[in-house]
Amino acid sequence: MRSALQQLGDELLRFSDVAGRTLFDLPESPRPAPDVAAPVRLLPNFDSTLLAYAPKHRTRIVPEAYRGVIYMSGNLILLPTFLVDGAVAGTWATDIQRREATLTLTPLHPLTAGIRKELVAEAERLLNATQPDARAHRVRVAS
Repeated sequence: MRSALQQLGDELLRFSDVAGRTLFDLPESPRPAPDVAAPVRLLPNFDSTLLAYAPKHRTRIVPEAYRGVIYMSGNLILLPTFLVDGAVAGTWATDIQRREATLTLTPLHPLTAGIRKELVAEAERLLNATQPDARAHRVRVAS
């Protein structure tokens, strides 16, 4: 990797992360403004995004208060989660009964109306993609 970066030389832009490490990017790559929030995302159980962080850096994506909620250490389960602005903000689950698919979002803290709307739209897209044969698709936000 180092050799490839050296060959690209001045063609790359250099940035520093919060730990002071050098990050590289192509000059024409799109980069959102610093104040742009990351889009909401639904992650499946055992998603590598949650598993890949070294334990000391995991709080960047999994607030410490939620670790015990999403990592079930007794039976080694990692629940499906959703991200708001790049951090775990809740869990989700699907249930199929009589060919009706319901996806339930369970926030771990209060969400704004705008975030709830984004999450519901993302959940509807997921249900449509994963349960195309369901007679009905429902998204529910638990309180």
